[in-house]
Amino acid sequence: MDESENTQFRTEDFYNALSSSDLETTDNESQQGHSWTTQVKKRKRVATGSPATTHNNTVIRVPSLQNAPNKYLLIIASINPSIKLGRQNPIKIQKALSDSVGVAKNLKQLANGNLLIECQDKHQWKAIQQRTSIGEWSIRTSLPKSTTSSAGVIYNVPLDFDIEDEDLKSVMKGQKVSKATRLTYYDKNSNTRKTSRSVKLIFDVPILPQTINIGFNSYKIKLYVPNPIQCYKCQGYGHMAGNCSNKRKCRKCGEDHQSNECNTESPKCVNCKGDHPSNYKLCPSREQQKQALKVVKRDNITLHEANKQVKES
Repeated sequence: MDESENTQFRTEDFYNALSSSDLETTDNESQQGHSWTTQVKKRKRVATGSPATTHNNTVIRVPSLQNAPNKYLLIIASINPSIKLGRQNPIKIQKALSDSVGVAKNLKQLANGNLLIECQDKHQWKAIQQRTSIGEWSIRTSLPKSTTSSAGVIYNVPLDFDIEDEDLKSVMKGQKVSKATRLTYYDKNSNTRKTSRSVKLIFDVPILPQTINIGFNSYKIKLYVPNPIQCYKCQGYGHMAGNCSNKRKCRKCGEDHQSNECNTESPKCVNCKGDHPSNYKLCPSREQQKQALKVVKRDNITLHEANKQVKES
């Protein structure tokens, strides 16, 4: 399998195996170059204007959707935490599954070493859940969070609403909110990150509610779509350097060397071949990834299918 095929596999794996809450990360690498970050347990209030420009870079506003949960997906893990099924011999894993429950529709390795399986039908889906082993491995199964939860964002939430307040948590929990995170944005004028009036909400239901009531206000809930995640090793999208087996590429010129060793005055993007660095925020390839992620969340399809739709549109 060539490098491009490897990248496509991990890209689809990353975005389709994980829910919006799974995609949350505090890894500096994944946040580099993105407009939004999450602010956790930070009580200091900072007055700020509406970050209208950053909304377009991170949270794509689309109508609330009655998106059905993915069907017949399961996560398979070894009961031994030191054994990662995704890092075992893939042919043996595939054969063990086939011998146990028949040929799966799709089988993918997750970044954490577990397996994501897409079953052929409900019968196979139930059969796998009843198993305690496949081949030589003792296993446990679980549902992906994307089938049991959903993520949205609300805007213009007053800055004096402390998201960590226990009373507010209780109010939101009663409306199926399992986690709330106030978003931040980068203020170019002060060269700092500031607290925004936008709040990301994780619901413990697969269908995103249309509104939520907080205090005397009712807030419309919009679908939350994360920014594309870019690897700072190969400069591709959908995975991080820690999980990258591709060749190192310079983000400035696209050649096979460290970015900090490059003195080029003629930048070239690895992804679109344009005359800009590979981490340029307005790169056409990055814009395509953003639109594809919106389609993934909106239509509940794979990233591969979403990319095809975006290219054809």
